[in-house]
Amino acid sequence: HRGFRIHSSSSPQSFFLIGIPGIEDIQCWVAVPFCIMYILALLGNNIILFIIKIDPTLHQPMYLFLAMLSINDLVISTSTVPKMLAILWTHTQEMEYHACLIQMFFIHTFSSMESGILVAMALDRFVAICHPLRHTAILNTVAIGQIGLVVLGRSLVLITPFPILLQRLSFCRGTVVAHSYCEHMALVKLSCNDSTVNRFYGLMVALLVVGLDVLAITASYVLILRAVFRVPSLDARLKAMGTCGSHVCIILMFYIPGMFSFLTHRFGHNIPHHVHILLATLYLLVPPAFNPIIYGIKTKTNIIANTYCKHMELVKLACSGFLVSKVYGLTVALSVVGLDSIFIALSYFRIIQTVLRLSSPEARVKAFGTCRAHITVILMGYIPALFSFLSHRISHNVAPYIHVIIGNPYILVPPAFNPIMYGMKTKEIRNRMLNLFLMRKGLS
Repeated sequence: HRGFRIHSSSSPQSFFLIGIPGIEDIQCWVAVPFCIMYILALLGNNIILFIIKIDPTLHQPMYLFLAMLSINDLVISTSTVPKMLAILWTHTQEMEYHACLIQMFFIHTFSSMESGILVAMALDRFVAICHPLRHTAILNTVAIGQIGLVVLGRSLVLITPFPILLQRLSFCRGTVVAHSYCEHMALVKLSCNDSTVNRFYGLMVALLVVGLDVLAITASYVLILRAVFRVPSLDARLKAMGTCGSHVCIILMFYIPGMFSFLTHRFGHNIPHHVHILLATLYLLVPPAFNPIIYGIKTKTNIIANTYCKHMELVKLACSGFLVSKVYGLTVALSVVGLDSIFIALSYFRIIQTVLRLSSPEARVKAFGTCRAHITVILMGYIPALFSFLSHRISHNVAPYIHVIIGNPYILVPPAFNPIMYGMKTKEIRNRMLNLFLMRKGLS
């Protein structure tokens, strides 16, 4: 590590974070998915917060806890990713000593808070399923605020000793941190004096937070399952369990990488160091990026499972008076597509009749050649639209993401490829573009 100051000091001026050791040659490319996940986290969580804020019907316990989770995810990702990207892309590896301790404090505090919020969300699901008539009475706005303060207070009490205990250590093994962000154990390992207290306290906090929270979540879901299996109707059981789907996905996405990272950090001494760093980084980045997507797709209430506002997606959110909208939407689709398709088919029937009367095969080919671009554009517009329309109304067993994936090409492909089709297949436009390109090349 040439150029780094390696000296003995109880309070060094700065630390040097080297990113992901072992894959320095490709870490600039590894940073690309990290950046994408950060953008997803910013967009998704801000959209969730905006929707919950503007829609009074979403001021319910489930969505207020989701808002807490979104704020928490924004803080975790923003306190980590910008500096990480600077390290991986621009090699801005120096970080001031106190700034490093502050980053460490924020990361561990809000990671602990995320675990606490997941417990609160499990409590919400328990009350909603086991005591549905008293749900909003038990988890009113005051109670939710108090739960939020307890989660915050617990994290502050448990994590505040981390930077205090670190300041008593001497970092005589250097100030080069083999990590992409300031993590507690990575800093402890730089100490040359006795760090038993730091290690023991870090292990105790991890076991206390994760252990108690996992037990609380497990107990909630045991009670939920007991209540659900007492319901005689299979449809009611599935509906009740369906309300927990998003929460279960988020729990697994948060705890599994976290536990794997924790165990490999302390016991997986034969695992390459860059694997530790990648796991620890994904543990911080994946939940903030994908929590909004999971809740957006799996939560029906006023959250549209699509990438744009579509008529049928909005109709599906209605609880009454949607039959007229469905019938009218079907009538418009059949009228527009049906009449236009008939008109196009008649036009080409007459074109084929006329072309086949020509005596010269070359003239026939030339005549048909003028229609190629138009036929390609027609197929490119109508086939995805027809498939999307049919799968939306008839194929109820098709997964929701298939509908969305089909719907997006219908909107995006024709505008993107229509100019290319006409530019490549229309001689006049093609020649004009070629002349323009050659003219610009000659001027340069």
